[in-house]
Amino acid sequence: MKLATAARRLSFAGLVTACVGALVTPLMTVAPAHAVGSYDNAALADKALAYYRTDSGGNPVGSGTSACADAGRPGGDQCKQFVNCVVSMVSGRSQYPVDPNGNYQKSYTDVGGVAVTAATAVKGDIIQMGTYDSTDKMHTAIVLTNYHNGTFEVVDANWGGDGIVRRHTWTPPTGNIGYYRMGTVAPAIPSGFNVLLWGFNSGQTVSGTLNLTSHPTQSGVINWLDYVVTGPNGYRSEVRAGGGATNYPYALNTSALPAGAYTVSMIASEIDGQNHAYQGGSFTVPNATQYQSVSALQAPDGTIALYSIGADGNLYGTNQSVVRGGFGPWLTLYGGGNLVGRPTVVQVADGRIALYARTSVTTIVSSIQDAPHGGFGAWTQIGDTGGVASDPTVLLTRDGGVAVYVSNGADIVGTDQATPGAPSGKWLQLSNTGNLTGKPAVIQGSDGRVSLYARTSATTILSSIQDAPHGAFGAWTQIGDTGGVASDPTVLLGSGGNVAVYVSNGADIVGTDQAAPGAPSGKWLQLSNTGNLTGKPAVIQTADGRVALYARTSATTILGTNQTAPGSGFLPWVQIGDTGGVASDPSVILAQDGTVAVYVSNGADIVGTGQGAPGGGFSPWLKIG
Repeated sequence: MKLATAARRLSFAGLVTACVGALVTPLMTVAPAHAVGSYDNAALADKALAYYRTDSGGNPVGSGTSACADAGRPGGDQCKQFVNCVVSMVSGRSQYPVDPNGNYQKSYTDVGGVAVTAATAVKGDIIQMGTYDSTDKMHTAIVLTNYHNGTFEVVDANWGGDGIVRRHTWTPPTGNIGYYRMGTVAPAIPSGFNVLLWGFNSGQTVSGTLNLTSHPTQSGVINWLDYVVTGPNGYRSEVRAGGGATNYPYALNTSALPAGAYTVSMIASEIDGQNHAYQGGSFTVPNATQYQSVSALQAPDGTIALYSIGADGNLYGTNQSVVRGGFGPWLTLYGGGNLVGRPTVVQVADGRIALYARTSVTTIVSSIQDAPHGGFGAWTQIGDTGGVASDPTVLLTRDGGVAVYVSNGADIVGTDQATPGAPSGKWLQLSNTGNLTGKPAVIQGSDGRVSLYARTSATTILSSIQDAPHGAFGAWTQIGDTGGVASDPTVLLGSGGNVAVYVSNGADIVGTDQAAPGAPSGKWLQLSNTGNLTGKPAVIQTADGRVALYARTSATTILGTNQTAPGSGFLPWVQIGDTGGVASDPSVILAQDGTVAVYVSNGADIVGTGQGAPGGGFSPWLKIG
């Protein structure tokens, strides 16, 4: 408050304050009225608050003169001077509310300010009490909060008569009071305003083009709208929708997206000058490739690689980069489009991985990496002819060579390398029973001799062993005491050197083993009583010598069991993974840390589950790749 003589002390609602007014600049011509400032009106409050400072005891110490020094204007220790300088800085010196005739109220409208009311005052508006400091009680403050009960939270200078900037509440008197807006206040967003996404049902599996539209609950609020699509492996895309105040259309082509789970949200620029985000929904893009089966390999470093033949007849692979880590995307390793069945994978002595698969033209083809962790080379035919009727069984022999065995629909034929790395030779007939129809199983005993096991069309299992390493195979003899076999055999060479054979009889898993290495196999023993184990079992032997079995059920689940102790009976079978939907026999890996991982196809994707600790429970099925 500026007086002709000394400053007067005035009482406001019980508080005593002194406030000398703005400097009056005589002999100046006032420019015509300006337009309201284009800046955010709230910036006045924020700028003023920058000069509100407190000491360690919480006492205000910021001086209003600092604001005017920063503005390059005189004064600042009086309330009006402080507000004038804040307006000058925020407006870029285009507004400096000083009236040459000393009319405080008129000073604001002279430079583009507009009068508002106590009820409509918002952050950044100016409260001016009094008109002329020569006759009126005066004070000037900037609104921080309007409590809509006559009281405001304000920021000002000289409230205590000391030129200090303070933040406090104030209930201005109702007489000779004005409220002014110097900047622009964006329109408020209507209460409860929302944007609804249409175009798909959240959570559904989709394909092709999604015609997205967004529907505001009130028109006239949105300036523009973006769709934000996020998905697997850090995928993110933000696209501007088409115009239209009611639907904001955008055609999202999901066929161009990698398989996986996606979310769609919206970002809208609105009339308040801000961008606001809105939740949309989620969808899943299925694999274009339906993975039909899976084969797993554990590398010497403990990482796992998976290989699968898709419904499109191509072969795909993925692997972990670190032990127990995630799998990378599926890569096409064979694009000929004519593979069927389940691939077979081995890792040769130099660390390279070799793949073998059956074609729809009844041949076996193979490819090997150029170097460990390298790309796969050209695919070449194994054996000299076609006529193959089963998936290949591959043995990495003790001398480093590779031998391949298949059924031709009547007998078992095989071929091997003369030396490691050499081309495979012709198919050699290894049986003459005329009824060996399934995929054979193979082991190599500690003496170097190879044994073969195969299912017959008469639902029995026959076996043959070489007379000597690299020698001819002997007569084929029946394994187990009866027929009724409904799956190809799974064979385990135990840590003690004895051989165990496991099959499904169409309802349960049965097994037989040798009492001692080289001894005849015994009778089939029933190892389950669930009545629904129909697939070929998978088998591992843990470090302590216990055998664990895993098999597919007719209810599309995987069940598992293990021996209570080496050579002892098996525990009850329990479900592996959290759901059904299994469409392939399991591929099982005993990890180096003693945990077990199980991989299957669900008819579209490869999914896996694993133990958190040896002997522990299995996780829910997780999609691979």
